[in-house]
Amino acid sequence: MSSKIDAEALKRFVQSVNNFAKTGWGSSEANTKKKIIEPLLNLLDWDPQGDDVILEYSIRIGSRTVEVDYALAPDRHPLVFIEAKAFDSPLIEDYANQIISYCKVDEVRWAALINGHYIKIYDAKAGRTEKDCIISEIDLTNPFNKILDLELLYRDSVTSGKLNDKIKLLRDTQDAISKLEENQRKLEDDFANSIISVIGETSPESVYRISKELAQKTVDLFRAMVTSKSEPPKLSHGEVNEVSRKELSQKPSGEVLLCPSKIEGVDFLRKYNAWAFVNVSEKRTPRYLALYVGKPESSLLYFGEIKNISKPIQSPNDIKEFQNEDFETFKPGKRVIYLKQDSLVKLSDPIQLYNKKMAPRGLVYTTLDKIITAKKVEEL
Repeated sequence: MSSKIDAEALKRFVQSVNNFAKTGWGSSEANTKKKIIEPLLNLLDWDPQGDDVILEYSIRIGSRTVEVDYALAPDRHPLVFIEAKAFDSPLIEDYANQIISYCKVDEVRWAALINGHYIKIYDAKAGRTEKDCIISEIDLTNPFNKILDLELLYRDSVTSGKLNDKIKLLRDTQDAISKLEENQRKLEDDFANSIISVIGETSPESVYRISKELAQKTVDLFRAMVTSKSEPPKLSHGEVNEVSRKELSQKPSGEVLLCPSKIEGVDFLRKYNAWAFVNVSEKRTPRYLALYVGKPESSLLYFGEIKNISKPIQSPNDIKEFQNEDFETFKPGKRVIYLKQDSLVKLSDPIQLYNKKMAPRGLVYTTLDKIITAKKVEEL
């Protein structure tokens, strides 16, 4: 499907966002507006200098007047309110509830909250809180798998009155992806049965590994086809993006499982987007994984969001996706930590170890806040 958003212009915009993150201007709301938010409006076919975008739109609430940063207002009639924050300012729930309340006062249905790194889109008629109203959250440093979401704010989508239809399509798409992910194991079995029906039971282990890979590729391909209308920059196998720890502050707070590793373990992490084999209590549900890499790095170097943690594994045959040479540390009862797709990053400002006697020897539970602010590994 062709996209209303120009693919090359989007790539240039994403590059400008990533460049802005390195400038040191992240605390400036004015710079965030000028360098990111207004170029984004241009990308979405709105002219920030034109009559259809009203800056500092005034709303009367009781005896006081408040101002919304941007109102997308064809013919001076507001259809979308946009509240802007500085790049380094987290988009907390209070900000969301505030812009939603402004919408209700002025009978504007659609709202967006943006800090240049992330943009959240809301349907103010859906309820009173962020949880009730949120439609989508888009990472502007890598929005390529959410083009459909971003196009909700495209000028034609807003002015044509078709936004309801587009949101229904978006939610139907999200439901379809969820159903496919939930039934991925059934896909594996179906692929395996189809292959066995052709070649027989000649190599069951190979068949099930192939089937697992086919099922995963089917889910990934479907997700890419229905959510991405623009070609994203491709990472080569095992390559990951670099981010600063300050950028992690945009993520929800939560528990982090810190795992120590030799330098050789990095290849496994990047190869499988997973970490194994670990004794994680089934009573703990950490949100994130952090990897401390030993000599010569001696630093906490990798970070990712946990998708799920396997049940205790009794046999290598229980895991089909790993190659035989990657079972060296396997012991019955240990578990595998799977990361969310594209969540694994390498820290551009890793946390260094200063006292080798304090190097992590086993699993450590810490918090995202400590990962962001720590000056040395010993503080974790």
